[in-house]
Amino acid sequence: MKLNLKNLNDGKVWQNSEFKLPKFNIEQVKANTKANPIWIHFGAGNIFRAFIANVQQNILNEGKNDKGIIVAEGFDYEIIEKINKLHDNLSVLVTLKSDGNIEKTVVASIVESLIVDAQNEENWYRLKEVFVNPSLQMASFTITEKGYSLNDAKGEYFPAVVEDFNNAPQSPDPLLREVVPYVTTIALGDKGPFHDKLKPILSNATIFGVNLYDAGIGEKVEGYFTELVSKKGAVRETLKKYVH
Repeated sequence: MKLNLKNLNDGKVWQNSEFKLPKFNIEQVKANTKANPIWIHFGAGNIFRAFIANVQQNILNEGKNDKGIIVAEGFDYEIIEKINKLHDNLSVLVTLKSDGNIEKTVVASIVESLIVDAQNEENWYRLKEVFVNPSLQMASFTITEKGYSLNDAKGEYFPAVVEDFNNAPQSPDPLLREVVPYVTTIALGDKGPFHDKLKPILSNATIFGVNLYDAGIGEKVEGYFTELVSKKGAVRETLKKYVH
């Protein structure tokens, strides 16, 4: 029994093996996400698969959204090439319950996998395309301690870190360095329809524990975002204004 979209069509085989299957149309969700991406995540490891991707899977199963997650990997490219793409971006979540029972779930909320490498023109172009799409609502990260490593086995700084020290000392994180080219393509001063973009996020009690609009601070948070993209240097000014 191989994990791929073709074999997943034979649902009875999986159900007989006690696997929980996606309750949504995978191909439709994939098409929706490609046209209007809402969420890109950096870090395609097990933490992402088991927790974040599974959260979106549940949201899709409940019919509360119709788009999946695009995942990008900036360190271990084999995760993308030899795992995600080989299995049509599907993964299996196995949970050992406190009573000894094992729950098995096929997770299909990851609909596209990319590598963060400027030498890969196709992936690089697609990443930029995703970031400048007005539909994008969130870029998230799961970075474990190895993702923050600055030195090699000899104790010397990685070439990318040395370059950051020389050119961008304010951002010595190698992965954040990779993300900068996408973010900088977003036009400064373009306030955009922030209310329409942010309301689904800020009103999501699953994320914040409460609907921020019901709490009376949703509009204020929208104002922060508007200030953050108003002009060059706006991020520094906004943080100085609100963070004490």
